[in-house]
Amino acid sequence: YRFQPAPEFSSNLLLADEIVPLIAPEHFDVSKINTLEDLRGITLIDTARRLLSWQSILHNKRWFNKQAFLTVSYSVHSLEAARLGLGIALANRHNASQLIKRKQLVIPFHFDPKTTPRSPRYYISTFKHHKQNKAISKLTKWLINQGNTDLQRTDK
Repeated sequence: YRFQPAPEFSSNLLLADEIVPLIAPEHFDVSKINTLEDLRGITLIDTARRLLSWQSILHNKRWFNKQAFLTVSYSVHSLEAARLGLGIALANRHNASQLIKRKQLVIPFHFDPKTTPRSPRYYISTFKHHKQNKAISKLTKWLINQGNTDLQRTDK
């Protein structure tokens, strides 16, 4: 897979990874969290090795260096930490869809696309000369269909 299409490959979008802030309404007054500025004083939960992090979003804020952070290894841990009220997680909406549906986590605001780095996009890519290969074509279609099926299942 790749993060962007390239001219030497035949690429199909596999997944748009929508990264959102997530917080537990049971533990925080969500009505008071409407912008990035409202995050001051709330522990920010990050997942290690993610392309988009609180640091990449907040690096230009004066208060950033005084902010408390909790960094975990896996996104499932960041979602659980947020659900338990340990802070506000930065996580994949798809991975959190069941917690959002059960109202255990909510998205308190949406990022401004003008000031926030874009969420990653994942592409399945093959060399152009392999595009006609039936096995590769079948695998590519299957991967895309599986991803779409999974997205539809979790968004219900």
